[in-house]
Amino acid sequence: MIKVKFHKQVNRIAVAYANLLFVTLILTSIGCKDSQTQQENLNAAQSTNATDPAMSQTASQVAASTKGAATKAFIPKSSEVMEKLGLNDLAIEEKQVDPKIAIANEKEENRKRNAVLDRQRRWIQAQELPREVWEVQYLGNKPVGYTHERTKGSAIGNDGILRIESSALMRISKAKEKLEQRLNLTSVEQFDGKLRSFEMEFIQGDKKEKTIGNVVLDRLRLQIEKNGGVQTRELPWRPEIGGPFAIMQSLRRRPMKPNETRELEMIDPLLGDVVAVTLVAGDYLSTPRLDGEQISMLEIRSTAVFDKQQQKTVLWVDEKGETQKSLASQIDIRSFRCEESMVARIRDAILIENKTSEPISLAGPTSGIESLPEVTFKITHTEGDAFRVIPQDEYQVLKSAAPFDITIRVERPPVLALDFNPLSEQKFLSDPSYRAGTPILQIDDMIIKRIADESLANESLGKNPVQRLVLGVGNWLATKTDFSPAMETASETARARRGSSNEHAILLAAVLRSQGIPSRVVTGLRFRPGSKPPALEYHAWTEFEYDKRWLAVDAMQPTGEVNSTYLRIAESAMSSFNPYEVMLQTFAVLPKLTFAIEGQK
Repeated sequence: MIKVKFHKQVNRIAVAYANLLFVTLILTSIGCKDSQTQQENLNAAQSTNATDPAMSQTASQVAASTKGAATKAFIPKSSEVMEKLGLNDLAIEEKQVDPKIAIANEKEENRKRNAVLDRQRRWIQAQELPREVWEVQYLGNKPVGYTHERTKGSAIGNDGILRIESSALMRISKAKEKLEQRLNLTSVEQFDGKLRSFEMEFIQGDKKEKTIGNVVLDRLRLQIEKNGGVQTRELPWRPEIGGPFAIMQSLRRRPMKPNETRELEMIDPLLGDVVAVTLVAGDYLSTPRLDGEQISMLEIRSTAVFDKQQQKTVLWVDEKGETQKSLASQIDIRSFRCEESMVARIRDAILIENKTSEPISLAGPTSGIESLPEVTFKITHTEGDAFRVIPQDEYQVLKSAAPFDITIRVERPPVLALDFNPLSEQKFLSDPSYRAGTPILQIDDMIIKRIADESLANESLGKNPVQRLVLGVGNWLATKTDFSPAMETASETARARRGSSNEHAILLAAVLRSQGIPSRVVTGLRFRPGSKPPALEYHAWTEFEYDKRWLAVDAMQPTGEVNSTYLRIAESAMSSFNPYEVMLQTFAVLPKLTFAIEGQK
């Protein structure tokens, strides 16, 4: 960047310099013409000289300038220009552009360029209407949901209005309780993709959220109905920002090429805000569809970013830009394009009792297992390598491995009675995402801070701050023994003051992070107390980082401690927009595993 210190003649000088540059560009274009044109210019100059003596000196200069490298001879050196314009006495200071700003500016330019290219063509033609798309979602090898998208509208010349309607259902069952999500979304747009309005309804169990958005000039006006209240807000809006279906529309307008990168912005109705999306194409690969047929599809990695949080998805797209398959990698949900008849065949399978979350039988000696300092599990994977799905650390150690079988020693020593203070020592090595607030862990909410403050002030809860925070959360919440079909965020759980193991783990993670302590939510299995026959059950708990180690605690337990029957399968920083992320990772592998107790110590 060049910064010029102005003096009283700067306006006159700037205008003169701009005029000189304009004349220079004009003459440069003249100098690029062929010799015949140069000769015509010379003759014209001589003729002007003959008819108008007052122009003789100027004409002679022009005539001379058109011989040979005429323009080159005419263009003055920069030092001569500066001297003639009186700019030599101006102080000029050069500053280097911040690389981060340069990268951000480049991304913004790419988004604008992509928006312009997208607007130049329609993503759908009038003769294609109505358009219907069916998809089915799988968790592991079990169907758990489906999506139906329908586009209808009419075109009048180059104008027209489209109405895109999408309805989705996902259901997972645990024993007799069902976890269910429904999403109904309608977007009203022009044929070129410019958003006019949208309406979203999101249902989890008995909870319901509704968001209505309307574009008015350069603002997007939102009305959000949630928890029995209504909020309104406005967002700055530009024509190049896409609607809820912007990714699909961009890929259909201009199918991506291998190794291409594309950036765009779109409204996310669930967040009620604009997200930045980066699409990175790989190469065409032979990829199976739901029916088993192998077709060549381009692999595209999509990353949506909002408030430093990322949502990653892998898309497999055909040559026409139609997405045939996708993977939400953070929750291991796979979606397949299919015919309506295929959805009809599996719809009942999605709605009936799902076996993925029922208690799992546990063979071997289990008497007094909860009080043992360590427990050794023998785990068999019915379809592949169990070593790949059971994580390890110093408290969960692999003892032996064979095809389909592994033996793991689990040791969960008490940690809360130790004399340490993470708040002052700050011995953290984890990724910053384990300390940040997220859409699920609202660490800046006043109620989260209240729980933390009251817990830390209560010395009767324990010796160290972590113990007080763990027991404080346990005292704050009543235990909800039923499996809630609606997974609540930390703030919602704190206000409801009751929750299952999922909500206890989420609230404790938020409270710990509110004090700067890295935390994560863990899901897996634990021994089911009093179960006959002996069984393991799904459970969630929390881990916090201290002195380069992740230590496990459980706010549902009276002491806050875990025992050696807690078998970790998945963990998450809860950075995803989906609160079910970490639970679904565990449910995906449970049907493929069998468990036994090999030994006790």
